[in-house]
Amino acid sequence: MAGKPSPILTRLLLVLLAMGAGRLASAQQPWSDEPLPSLDKESSYQRALEYLLRFTREDFSQASRLFNRLIKSDPKDPRGYSGQAQVRAVRYLWGWDPNLGNLEKGVSLARRGVELDPESQEARLGLGVALMASQRYRPALAEMDRSVSLDEKSFRAHLFRGMILRGLRRTAEARREAARAIELMPSSPVAHALLGDCEQDQRRFTQARANYLVAAELDQTLLWPRLGVAAAYQREGKLAAAEKAYLFAEEEFPKDATRIRIQAASMLVAGERYEDALSVYENLSEKESPSPPLLRRLMQAGRAYSLEKLDRKEEAEYFWNQLVTEFPSDFDGAYRDREIVSQGYEALSKIYESKGESRRSMEMLKKACAAPGMPYDLYAGLAERQREGGLLGDAVATLRRGLAGTPDGLDTVTATQRALPILRSAAGPKGTSRIRASALDLLEDLEAQVARVPAASHTPYLNLARAAALLGQDSQAVAHLREAVEKGFVGLGRAAKDPDFQSLSRDPAFRQMLKTQ
Repeated sequence: MAGKPSPILTRLLLVLLAMGAGRLASAQQPWSDEPLPSLDKESSYQRALEYLLRFTREDFSQASRLFNRLIKSDPKDPRGYSGQAQVRAVRYLWGWDPNLGNLEKGVSLARRGVELDPESQEARLGLGVALMASQRYRPALAEMDRSVSLDEKSFRAHLFRGMILRGLRRTAEARREAARAIELMPSSPVAHALLGDCEQDQRRFTQARANYLVAAELDQTLLWPRLGVAAAYQREGKLAAAEKAYLFAEEEFPKDATRIRIQAASMLVAGERYEDALSVYENLSEKESPSPPLLRRLMQAGRAYSLEKLDRKEEAEYFWNQLVTEFPSDFDGAYRDREIVSQGYEALSKIYESKGESRRSMEMLKKACAAPGMPYDLYAGLAERQREGGLLGDAVATLRRGLAGTPDGLDTVTATQRALPILRSAAGPKGTSRIRASALDLLEDLEAQVARVPAASHTPYLNLARAAALLGQDSQAVAHLREAVEKGFVGLGRAAKDPDFQSLSRDPAFRQMLKTQ
């Protein structure tokens, strides 16, 4: 049996442990007593940018150190402030630092850079990124537009401009920015990941996964494309593949477990595995405030929806209320956040209606539609309730407001379909001359939406034809019917007997169409 260590050996071990502890405590200190050399400012700045392009925690720490050094060595150089602002913004967006105070400090640093040189492309870039991270998308886009105009070949300006445009659902423009970023830097994994996001938004899932796999191959330490692959499988309905991708991501990125689990739980909800989803949500703290706030909103909505499906309605109501109460009334961020919060408003409206609290239900929808940029379906729901309540003029006005604020990519099939009952009522006996005039304006709004992005389906054109005929606009109705026929509509003979098209029975152009059908 080994004896006890000698006093000398014990003291030696204690000294060694103390030395090790000292080294750990001073790990961030210079390892030499010699004064730091004066680095070439441009070389130091270019090195900081190299770190900034890698999008990892460790590289951003190195970038932050060098940007700080630039600020100390030249307090009048805006690039140091801009660089630090970008570091803080991306740390917040990626969930590495959810401290909102640190992000706001980044916004202040970015503003300082612009004050020093309003014509600095880097300063405008830094402010745009910081404003985007703090969910101020309109001013962020204005700054990024300015940054691109000052240097059309700036890779980061195109990358972040694409991210902002995607958040605003201006998907075609976002895709062009991603492609331009790849053109400027073909080996950038984040640019390929952004292009994957844009492809996914347009439901081109196979192409999206191809872009994500390129990004992952270029940088296997980047989480973005891994989550992109999982999300693309999920949205395509390939839930087993999505689950496998999420599990691999959590295994390889344990520091990002909260972010991964929140998104994986949404996959469980999509697969109607509500007990499993709820187990994931309950293992995340209710007070969890990950960054960006979208993650918390996803967590609240998913938990509320799962509880609702499990018939735990009071608990569901609590989390829906939490979601809508926390949403800022002056929100100016990404459209996805609005979509999630709109689910909360709709769910609460239905809950109050089921309790017999019709007025409270209506007020909930009105409150939702008072917030700028909410989804069209929310306005359509309120408009239908107003129509049912005899408030036909309000219903038409509500739909017009909804169309005015909707982003690109509106589902025109649903939009025209949901407007039809209201337009039909406006054309009927209860429609005053003022309401009919407003209904004609609504028809023009719908026509503009369909013209902006022509649909592959004949349905929107058929719906427009119905609305035009009901409102006595026969020539427009016939024109829309022609468009519907060109898109594959084969029921023109039945349309002749449809009450909606009664006014066209004597129209020569319509009768000629019937003969040639």
